[in-house]
Parts: sequence; structure tokens; C-alpha cells
Amino acid sequence: MKFSKWNISLFNPKDPLKEILHLRKIEKVKEFLDPSYDLISSDNAMAQLKTAAKRIRQAIVLKEKIGIFMDYDADGICGGAIIYKTLNDLGNEPCYLVPHRREGYGLSKNATRYFIKEKINLLITVDCGIKSVLEVANLNKQKIDTIVVDHHQLDEILPQSYAIVHPKILKKGKICSDLSGGGVAYMLCRELYNRNGREKWLLDLAAISSVADVVPLVEDNRTIVKYGMLVLNKTKNLGLRHLIEVANLKMGEIGCYEIGFMVAPRLNAAGRVSNPQDSFKLLITKDEGEAKKLAQKLNELNIKRQKLLENGQNEACEIVGTKGLFKKNLIIVRGQWNEGIVGLIASKLVEKFNRPAIVLTEIDEKIKGSARSIPQIDITKLISKSSDCLLSFGGHSQAAGLSLVKSKFKKFEKSILNYAQKINKNVFEKCLNIDALIESSQIKMQLADDLEKLEPYGAGNPKPIFAVEKIKVDSIRSIGRDQSHRKVTFIKSNHYHQAVLFNFAQGNWIIAKGDILDIAFCIDINRWNGNEKIDLILKDVKENE
Repeated sequence: MKFSKWNISLFNPKDPLKEILHLRKIEKVKEFLDPSYDLISSDNAMAQLKTAAKRIRQAIVLKEKIGIFMDYDADGICGGAIIYKTLNDLGNEPCYLVPHRREGYGLSKNATRYFIKEKINLLITVDCGIKSVLEVANLNKQKIDTIVVDHHQLDEILPQSYAIVHPKILKKGKICSDLSGGGVAYMLCRELYNRNGREKWLLDLAAISSVADVVPLVEDNRTIVKYGMLVLNKTKNLGLRHLIEVANLKMGEIGCYEIGFMVAPRLNAAGRVSNPQDSFKLLITKDEGEAKKLAQKLNELNIKRQKLLENGQNEACEIVGTKGLFKKNLIIVRGQWNEGIVGLIASKLVEKFNRPAIVLTEIDEKIKGSARSIPQIDITKLISKSSDCLLSFGGHSQAAGLSLVKSKFKKFEKSILNYAQKINKNVFEKCLNIDALIESSQIKMQLADDLEKLEPYGAGNPKPIFAVEKIKVDSIRSIGRDQSHRKVTFIKSNHYHQAVLFNFAQGNWIIAKGDILDIAFCIDINRWNGNEKIDLILKDVKENE
């Protein structure tokens, strides 16, 4: 059993889809199930978006030189590509800079020097810049205007840029979706195109950025991803077409899972273990040969990243287990890992131990790292309490980056662990939130078809989880390349159901033919050669009490 407790919200609902929508506080049901692109409103909410667009249009007309600076992850690179392709389409040839991870997050002195040397008139930062107060001030002294396009947490002091396009800086009385960096960039480009429809071909990049950055897939984000997947499945972007090919994906079959686990990791791979500029070049190239070459390179880098990650995760889990670090309210572990994978290692520790985790690695005289968290704990806010020990930090409630000098490590560790000890231990109980307890007779194709209307699934709109009580194991067999998964047939009241249990050994499950169990599962439609059948994807099983 993976979970110590099940929290069931609905009991035997007659109309599961309707009641799940009510449970999730979806009031505008029609708009949620069939969102209209024309009803996107975030671009009308951000206070300085029109100011930014006006300045960019001016630069295009006057043939000023524009620079683009972006973050090195999939969100930033997709957002940067959205801006670049829009400017290029509108008649401007911008220069750009994609920083290496080792240079740190956000604008650096080296970056500002580069753009000053390039003699640009206007700089657009994408998925970063909100913390670059000193760097923007330096650009101002050089008569270079800056437009910050960002979505990260706001500080009390903001950069004195020409405009800040941010989903938390709004017109009075307006509300805005919790957009990704690429989503904010898309809203700006929608304005630049005067909403004439040409911007829709950039929805594939906006969708990738939204899924990769794990923003809530509700409101405008849901619309971006829903229509973005339609565009992605027939994309005109040469680089994406070749990336889809090397990932062994098929056009027409790409959804959020494929973006999150196959497309985005390849775009991120260059920034983690090599040069992130390769990912950006892939997204903007118009050369078939270059697109093919870069896609293959990213695929190879992703394989390298996977091997590094497997070793790093195993080593970190062993350290945490051996030293008993999981017994504290916060895991903080330090090693010699590639800085591009420390965030992924932190995610693994969170998944395994259900604790927020900070994974640090040593680089020369500095220590850099990434943090990940559980939903109940804002990790960036927690880190901020010990900010006097840090050189820099920033991020979201669930993910953050930080750096410090080696001499401050002990002080930082003691400080943040002290603050973490104040967290109520009840939040660490591993609970499975189940949407509804249903009868096995309700598991029909009609229910599966209804549930598909809730897609796209993701953060803020998770795939519904159901439970059935007192169901009998009719058969069980091993499946998968390494026989690590199980195919289980259940029976109750003469209703047979096929289920898949992934990573059987890792879940510490003990299941045998004849067992009477309570099961928790998601419902999938398995489509193959024109045939359809229902598969239950098991999330947890437990003996009926």
C-alpha cells in the first residue's frame, strides 16, 4: 500500500462527471468542457501589456535593434521562441541570448554586457527578469529600454523597466490566470498580432511551456493547452516535427502526457547537461537539415541526462535513507551532482519520502541547488526565511532555485531546518485524494467517454481517481519488458475489469488470486486497431477492512 489514508469526496454519485465538476467548483461547465479561444481574457488583465506592445511596435517601425533574453528551461525557451518568431514575422530580426545554467537564473552582468556590445535599443526578458533590479538599472543607464515578461514571484522592489508584463500586475478589478512564462509571452504576441489569428500557430509552444512548467490547467491555461495540442499535432514548426519524430511519437496522438514526459524533457536536456541554445535554435530554425540534426542531438542529450539522473537519484536516496534525513520535516542533502539534474533529484526525494527537499551541489567555491515541495508547503516562502544566508534564490510555491557560498552552508542548513520544524507533521501524512467511491457496475464506456471531456488533465485539473470496495482478484500476471508491472483482472457482481498496476515491487503491494480488496484507480480508454476497451490504472490497493 502506497498511501496511509484515503480521502474520498463523493459516495456513489449517480452522475460522476456532473458531481466531479461541482466538487472542483467549476461553475461555468459549458465553457470549461468546451473552452472558446475567443474568451481568453488574461491579455486584457495585465496592466502593462499594451504599453509593452506599443513600445515593441515602435521598435519594429523605427527598425531598432531588439534583444531577447530567456530562461534556459523548456518554459523560457518556448516563451523566447514565441517572441522571436513573432518579431521575425512582423519584420524585425532580433538578437538573442540563452544563458548556460552555470551562469545562474536571470539577467547577469555578462548578459547585460553582451546586449550593450550588440548595441540594442530594446531588451525583452522572457520567463525571468522580475528579480533583475540592478541589471535593468544598468541597462537604463545605457539608454536601453527593458520589457520584463515574467510570471515568477514578485519582490517588494521591482525593476525599473519600461514595462512589466506579469500575471500578478493587473488592471484594477481584473483577474488573470496563473500563466507560465511562455503563456505570458503568448499573451504579449497575441496583442502584437492584434488578435488576427496568426498567433494561433504559436499555441504549440505556449502549450509545451504550460505543461512543462506545471501551471494549473484551468481558465486560460486550459484553453491554451487544449488548442495548443491541436496545433502541436499538426505543427508547422520544423524543429518540433523532428523532435516528435525522434521521440517516436505520432502526429495526432500527442497529449499532455507526451508533452510532459517526452517532448519537454528533450527540450530541457540541453539546458541540464549541455548548451540550452541548441533547444532554442531547434524551435526557430527554418532549415530542414539543421532541425533534424538538432532534434537528434537533443535526443542523445536526453539519454545522457537519464543516465546521470538514475545514478544521482539512487545516490541521493541512499544518503537520505542511511542518514535518516527523511525523519525531519525538510530534506536537505549535499553532493557532487551535475547541477542540471538536482531539481529532478529533489523531485524524486519528494515523491519517495513525502517531504520538501533541497538538493545542493558544489561548484567551485559556491553551492547551488534546487528545491521541490509537497502541495501543502510553499518552498520559496520557506527558503525566504533564511535568505540572509543566500546569494540568490527564487521560484514558485512548489519549486525554487538557490545559491550560496560554502562558508554559509551550515548556517543556512541550521536556519531552514529550524523553520521547517515548526511545520505541523499532519501535512506529511501520505493521503490519496479520491474523487468518488462508485459501484463496479458503473465502470462502463459511457463513463470513460464522459471523463474524456475533462481533458486536458494536469495541475489544477487532475485525472479523476475512483474507488471500488470489496472487489475480488480473479487473476494476476506479470507484464512489461522487465516484468515489473502487473495485469490484474477483478470481478464483482459478475462484472469483470482489467487493471494495470505499474511498478509492482516499488509499491510494496502483496496481491494474490482470490484476495478481496478495495482499489483506487483512474479510468483509461485503450484504443488499438480500431477497438476500444477500458483499462483501470491502479493508484493504490488495500485489504478490505
